[in-house]
Amino acid sequence: MFLIFLCVFGACFVVALFKYPAIALSALLCLFGVKQWLQSINPFIAVYRTIPNWFIGGIIALALIIKFVRSGSVLTAYPKAGWIVIGLLTYALVSTSWSPLPMDVTWDLWAGTLPYLLMAVVAPLLITSTEDLSLAYKGLLVIGVGLVLLLLLTSNWTAHGVVIRVDRRVTEGNPLAVALMAGYVSSAAIMMNFGKKWRLWSFLRWLIAGACMALAVKSGSRGQFFAMLFCAAALLPFSRKMARPSHFVILVVSLILLGSLGIWAFHSFSGASSRWETTRMEVDAYDRLNMAGRLLKCWYETPSAIVFGLGNSSSFDPKIVGFYPHMVPLEILGEEGLIGFSLFIIILVVSVRCFIRIFKRVQMEETKRGTLAALGAMVCLELILSCKEGSFIGNSFLLFFLIVLGKYEAVLSRENKRIAQRAALSLGPGR
Repeated sequence: MFLIFLCVFGACFVVALFKYPAIALSALLCLFGVKQWLQSINPFIAVYRTIPNWFIGGIIALALIIKFVRSGSVLTAYPKAGWIVIGLLTYALVSTSWSPLPMDVTWDLWAGTLPYLLMAVVAPLLITSTEDLSLAYKGLLVIGVGLVLLLLLTSNWTAHGVVIRVDRRVTEGNPLAVALMAGYVSSAAIMMNFGKKWRLWSFLRWLIAGACMALAVKSGSRGQFFAMLFCAAALLPFSRKMARPSHFVILVVSLILLGSLGIWAFHSFSGASSRWETTRMEVDAYDRLNMAGRLLKCWYETPSAIVFGLGNSSSFDPKIVGFYPHMVPLEILGEEGLIGFSLFIIILVVSVRCFIRIFKRVQMEETKRGTLAALGAMVCLELILSCKEGSFIGNSFLLFFLIVLGKYEAVLSRENKRIAQRAALSLGPGR
């Protein structure tokens, strides 16, 4: 019965893909949540964990083919940030040649992350109109809300993740994965401004946000929970109208409601886990800073590394850290040196300027303004989390969202140009 349901759902999704190729991005954003839920209820998926990866990868490839057949090209208007990201990844790959880590170990690390990095660079090509990103977020809500509820209601939980059973062995799923997906869903629900056909979602948004916060707390994912709240509060003013005093009052009420939901989720789902104790959080923060400090100490004491870096994945060398330091910006500085760190800062600066330019263009268009705010919240979420978890080559979704931001500006500029050309033609010569 389970397999029949999955096959029917997958077939329906593929059929919808032919009409709306951009919803492939919805599946991509739900990838880690899908994997965790499937593994928690089906031992076969727990053993063959890459099946969801291949399925969603196939969906992205099919969507790109559909886009290519319809428009003739999907490579136009690739953003500046995207090219710099590719340059940074290329330099990181080249730098493995002087990393102290054995090459076979380095390649094993890259082999595990390369499909995700490729997806981060290629998937933004699916956005060929501003409506595409809006459709992707609506699809994210439909699929993501279902996944959030399924994870909360049908999966068994430990204090820090879903229970995964393989034969007689019981393991724990990745709590950060489900909490991150919840952060995406919450960002879309809170920030999006829905039209008439989707008006119901305007009333459901806070219920959805509450469920997402509950999932983040239940998984013990402290960073995702606090970052989710901060990003929503920071980007909400960009989503809502601020033309009259009444708009400001509505914004304040929304922020109070957001905070109240966070307090409810924390007290209802944190349980007796020690992860939420202040002392535990201070110790974990110290450990991360200590690992990053050891990497930077080795970087500073190696003259050639200051400019060129110690080499990607060198943190895994037991003489340096023995693992990745959980702080991506400092990891880039240590492993890719000033060259890589400068490229990373340039990407961020380009993206911030890009966000400001887009906002100036869409601030009077409610739907596009909400879509931009949702995208901004996801970029902000990933950027904050990159400072406390993951490695550079493992942080593909941060790169993905930064490229999407640039792609959104490119298609918006093209659409505005076409509108201006049509307006000029409608006036006719001499008018």
